Parts: sequence; C-alpha cells; structure tokens
Amino acid sequence: MISAALRNLIDQQLTSVGEIGELAGVAPSTVYRWVNGQTQPPYDSIRLLIRHLPNARAQRVLLLHTIRGTAWQVRGPHASLDVNADGKIDAEDALDTMIRIVSAASQSLEQTRESLRQTPLSQNELMEAVETLEDVAIESCLAQQILAKIHEAHARPPRRQALRPQAQQMRRNI
Repeated sequence: MISAALRNLIDQQLTSVGEIGELAGVAPSTVYRWVNGQTQPPYDSIRLLIRHLPNARAQRVLLLHTIRGTAWQVRGPHASLDVNADGKIDAEDALDTMIRIVSAASQSLEQTRESLRQTPLSQNELMEAVETLEDVAIESCLAQQILAKIHEAHARPPRRQALRPQAQQMRRNI
C-alpha cells in the first residue's frame, strides 16, 4: 500500500506531512488518513508528489511503488548507456553494470540475512531491502538495453557493402 511508502518517507525524514499536503493540495488531516491507510490518495495527488517532492529519493520511492506490479520501467536521465565512460557502448558496459549491481545487492542481502538471524526486520529495513531489489531490476534493464543496442549494431548488414558487388557486376555487363 502507498500508506507504508508515505509513512517510511516521513519516518526517514525525506518529506513531511505538511510538505505532502502542500504539494498535493490537501489538508494535513487528509495526509494523515493516507499515511494511516484509512484512505488512498488519488492518482493526481501521487502524480503531483512524484513530480514536485524536492527529495529525489522520495520521488523515486513513490514512483517505484506506484508502478510496482506493472510492465512499466524507470530509467533516470542520469543513466547513460556508456557506463564505463570509455566513449563507446559495448558488452563491457553491460558487464560493468551487472557486476556493480549484483555486488551491491549481494552485500545488502547478506546484511539483511544477518539482521534477520538476530531480530525481525523493521519497516525501514524491509523497505530498504525492497528498494535494493528494485535497483537490481532497474540496472538489469539497463544492462539488457546495452546488450540489445550492441546486438542491433552487429545484426544489421551494412547496405553499401552488400550493394557494391551488384553494382560492379552491372558495370561489367555494360
């Protein structure tokens, strides 16, 4: 539910009830009902929050929560396909992306497992684990796009080279 996401954003001090109310154009009492799960915010309110919250992480959390379970994917403007900044998009970019994200996800999930062995996860820890898995999915999509771009570049036969033998043959026949 969106209430848990809003509550976690407020608990983590990424936003406040007042800020949510101001940006969504509703009273703080309405925001409290959203946070407590008594009512659900309308789509337009969520859209306004995603667009206007000053904290980028808060925007991302709400956006990912809103599209969870759909086929929609998110890729920020900061995500360049040239991951290693060597001036070309190649398989190394895809591999660098996956190595980075799998390594980070592995560390985070190991920490989560160790925490679980000692005590149950708090809401914040659970939300962080969910965000880590979402990051893995997003970065995997980026790696997939890199590999698809490489495949497209190699799959297209160069037209000029294919037409040259025909043109040479036609010249010989004339």
